[in-house]
Amino acid sequence: MDPVPPNSQTEQPISQQQPSSLSVGPKPQRKSWLWLVGGAVLLVAGVSSGLLLGKQMYTHPQPLPTPSPSSAPEPSAPPSISSLRYQIKTRYFNLTDNFFEKQKYPSEITSIPEELLISMACSPFYSGWNGKYSYNDETTTTSYPLTDPTILSYIDSITKTYPDKQVAEIMTCTPQSGKTIVLYSLGPCGGGCSGIPYVGIANGLTVKEITSINEPWAYFGCRQPLQLTNTGIFYFQCGGGDGGGASASLYKLSLSSQTVAKIIQCTLQESAVSCK
Repeated sequence: MDPVPPNSQTEQPISQQQPSSLSVGPKPQRKSWLWLVGGAVLLVAGVSSGLLLGKQMYTHPQPLPTPSPSSAPEPSAPPSISSLRYQIKTRYFNLTDNFFEKQKYPSEITSIPEELLISMACSPFYSGWNGKYSYNDETTTTSYPLTDPTILSYIDSITKTYPDKQVAEIMTCTPQSGKTIVLYSLGPCGGGCSGIPYVGIANGLTVKEITSINEPWAYFGCRQPLQLTNTGIFYFQCGGGDGGGASASLYKLSLSSQTVAKIIQCTLQESAVSCK
């Protein structure tokens, strides 16, 4: 874009104006000459600056700043809670729910105030075989394939540790601060078995096994996260059963000691409920 030419109606320099009828005698020629030279210098400087600025703005635009490589997350890095699309909660159950039949959740879990819990982003529960996994939404009866690259990396890590096994079930919980917790099961394990449950903690894109949980109930698994305290205690629920009976258990994982302990187990056999 060319610079706009000076306005032809611009007021003339003082040295070129006609003297008014009220002027007293002619003005000194030396002073008029100085005014004329000063005005010319200012005009030339202004036009030169305008041309230079216009050339920089329109013929050589400055590129927009781009983020430095260190500010963008690496594709192979584990996720942060803000990058996950899963629902973020402090509790993944209702305090008024029954834990099993008419049995309420124990006070060890329900008495913890909300402000002492850490928000988590927990994935759906995926199941599958031979590298193909999906989540079944019971509300809409829709099946969604597993496409989360981080969970797929966890599966790859686990199968490398157990080359003669396959991951049958998996879900993850990523806290607001701290490492991701992985609940998964390995098979095959015979008829009536959907996999032996394991508890692990993610280390980068690999999974460190903490322990396995094996109870003699059909289709037993650990599929329900509950909550995570600010002291690093992760509560979760396991269960299984068929026509011959059913069971539900509550466990807690200590992230600091990396140990798992059972809190309570309730069973249903021949219409009788027993908890211990």
